Amino acid sequence: MTRTRLVATLILSISFADAGPIEPKPSGMITLPVRRVEKNQPIARQLRHRAVGVSTALAPNSAEVFPESAPCCVFAHYILTNFSDEGDNQYLTTVQIGTPPRNFSIILDSGSSFFWVESAEECNVNSGGCVGKQRNPTFLSGPQSSSFVNTLRPWNEEYGSGSASGDIVTDKVVLGGIHINNLSFGLAHEISAEFLEPTLANGLMGLAKAGSSNGVATAVQTLKESRLISATITSYRLPRSLDHINNGEVTFGGLDHNKFDNSTLVTLNATNDDLWFVPLGQVSVNGATVSVSGSRKALMDTGTTFLLVPSTDIDALHANIPGAKKTGSGSYTIPCSTNASVAFEFAGKSFAINPEDLTNSRATGDCRSRIAVGSQANQWTLGDTFLKSVYFSTNADDNTISLARPV
Repeated sequence: MTRTRLVATLILSISFADAGPIEPKPSGMITLPVRRVEKNQPIARQLRHRAVGVSTALAPNSAEVFPESAPCCVFAHYILTNFSDEGDNQYLTTVQIGTPPRNFSIILDSGSSFFWVESAEECNVNSGGCVGKQRNPTFLSGPQSSSFVNTLRPWNEEYGSGSASGDIVTDKVVLGGIHINNLSFGLAHEISAEFLEPTLANGLMGLAKAGSSNGVATAVQTLKESRLISATITSYRLPRSLDHINNGEVTFGGLDHNKFDNSTLVTLNATNDDLWFVPLGQVSVNGATVSVSGSRKALMDTGTTFLLVPSTDIDALHANIPGAKKTGSGSYTIPCSTNASVAFEFAGKSFAINPEDLTNSRATGDCRSRIAVGSQANQWTLGDTFLKSVYFSTNADDNTISLARPV
């Protein structure tokens, strides 16, 4: 069943000046800074993962524009809606593809595994009309790249609400200044209307495990197989728009130990062959344990903006948040200035959400709670509402997830 939810996306912006080959660091890692940018673009409203959706639609936005000329080669887009509590909704990424290289804005997503970009040829939209060409002029095709090869092998990805399909191709890709020759990825000839919400993205790069990637190695796997990084690890330090500090980064190949409190680091075995699921321990609000139903598993997904919980648990969780009010649609509002501490236990250590992330607002009055109902029983999707409060790392070699408190 298709449900609506916000999509969060990370964007790496790599200038042509950075496009030459770069030797990997002695540590075997590639670390990219992330900065916050806000755009006057409506947010994407549809689920783009196999995960679950929130139960209420979100409104378009108006947003403050930050200068594109700000220093650093990798940035995050935060799109603010016309609600005061709707920041940190979108992170976009730019990689370079082809010969000569061209910039593509790509969703960087831990909740799926396949990498694809939109095609300049035979672009069809399931619900009619190739409006994507009007929205975004950056497409990939053979005539635009001398290193482009179409294998003519079909691929198809079905998301929670939406789909994309086309041919598997190979081409040169530059990621953080590192050249990947003959990377296999998807060229989308057909995309569903959900992907045509006005965004800055030209495609999607999945960073889950290879089991759900159409038989094609993920970009991070290819980096390791090419000995450009030492491990198939992706680590995230997500920035927070309210902080107005460009302190985010994405690291391929390891963990940046300068970004977290090493005494708080825990590593857990993932329980799914495809996506980043781990067992969820105790849930608490202000130190008091919340009684939740059934066994629980948590999906760590950078591509989900909200924290999504089973319908059987949403009331019990908000009942412990002072000032929480249920709306007619079944969602909740909570005081914008709440100081409630919502925490989750993993491997015996508790990780609390920054109270500001429960509303993403410093306004007065009531704001929409960024804890919402998901559509899967016993599954909690810990999106950016939670992940901004931790240092988050995935290891496809060991099938593990690491969490720590950021610094």
